[in-house]
Amino acid sequence: MSSIKATIKSHKATKDSWGVAWADLEDPGADPPSGVGAGSDVQVVGGQIALAAPGETLQLEGEWEHSARWGLRFQVQVQISQGVTSPEGLRRWLERLDGVGPKLAEALWKAHGEGLVAVLKGEVEADLTLVSGIGADREKLIRESFLELEAGGDLETIQFLERIGASRWEQGKIAGFCKAGKLDARHLLETAPYKLTTVKGLGFLRVDKLARHAGVSREAPGRIEAGTRHMLGDLVQAGSTAIRLGRLARQAAGDLLGVDSTLVMDAIRRLEASGDVVIERDDQGVSWVHPRELIEAERVIFAAAVGAEGRAPGGYREVAQELARDPGEAVAEAVMDANTALQLAQESAPGVTELMGDCGWQDSKEGSW
Repeated sequence: MSSIKATIKSHKATKDSWGVAWADLEDPGADPPSGVGAGSDVQVVGGQIALAAPGETLQLEGEWEHSARWGLRFQVQVQISQGVTSPEGLRRWLERLDGVGPKLAEALWKAHGEGLVAVLKGEVEADLTLVSGIGADREKLIRESFLELEAGGDLETIQFLERIGASRWEQGKIAGFCKAGKLDARHLLETAPYKLTTVKGLGFLRVDKLARHAGVSREAPGRIEAGTRHMLGDLVQAGSTAIRLGRLARQAAGDLLGVDSTLVMDAIRRLEASGDVVIERDDQGVSWVHPRELIEAERVIFAAAVGAEGRAPGGYREVAQELARDPGEAVAEAVMDANTALQLAQESAPGVTELMGDCGWQDSKEGSW
C-alpha cells in the first residue's frame, strides 16, 4: 500500500461517500509511478473523497492504478484530513461560499490575501465591491454565506463537519447545540453523537449518517439504543401504543441499523433499565414495549379518573381528550401539566373505563387509534 499527501483542487464527481477529485500532490511517498512527483496534478478516487472540501489537505493510503479509460489515478482506501494547511488551500476553500467561483476566489485572494478572513468576519473594514465582479448584492451574499459557515465553529471544525457531509443548515444546528452546552463539535460527533437527536429537525437518520462518517461503529451501543428509540417512535406515530418486543428488535436490527437482532435486544433491556421504555407481559406471555411517555400519559388519564363518582377533575378531561386525538406532541405537555396527578397513578378508581371510553382512548397495541 502506498501513502501520499495531497490537497484537493476540485471534484469531478461525487456520490454519497464516494467521489473523484483532482488534487495537488505534495508528497508522492515511496516509489511513485514514473513522471509523478511533488507538484503533480493527480486524480484521486474512492474512500470518502466526496466529503473533502477544496483546499483540504489529506494524508491518503491506497494504490496507484492505470485505468484504460481514466488513465493514472490513486485509489483511496484510507484518508485522514489535515485541514486547510496553506494560503492556497484557503483560497480554494473560498469557493465554498455562495456566489464565489474559482476566478472570483482568485480575485478576492489577490485583493486581500491572508487578511481576507478578517475582512469577511467584519474585523477589518473593506469594500468587497472594489473587486471586479462583485456588486452590492453579491457582496451581501458572500458575507452572509461566510457568517453561515462560520457559525459551525472555527475553520478546522467547519472542515470536519463538511468532511463528514454536514450541510450548512446541519452545521448551524450542531453549532447552536454545542455552543449552548459548551461542547466541542468534533469530540461530540466522535464520542456521543446521538445526543444531537434531541435537536429539532435533526433526528436519528440525519445524525446517524454524520456519526457513521465520523467513524462511529455500526455496532456502537449508543447507536443501537438511539436507533431503537427512533424505530419505536415511528411505530407509535403510525398508531400503536406498544410494540411486540421481538418485532421491535427485528425491525430495528434489519430495517434500520443493519446489526444482529440480539444487539437490539440488549439495547432494549438497557433502555428499560434507564426508564426510557417500559416492558410488560400480557396474559399469553407476550412482551410488549411501551414508550415511557405513553405510559405516563396513561397514568395521567387514570389519575384524572380519581374524583367524585369517577369524573375527571377540571382540566384533566381535556388533557385526556387531547391525548386521545394526538398521542405525539401532546404527551409531553400532558405529563408536564399532570405532575400532581401522577402521584395517584397507582390507584384504581371507579369510572376509569368510562372515562377512557368517553375520551376515545383505546389500548391499541400494534393497532390504530
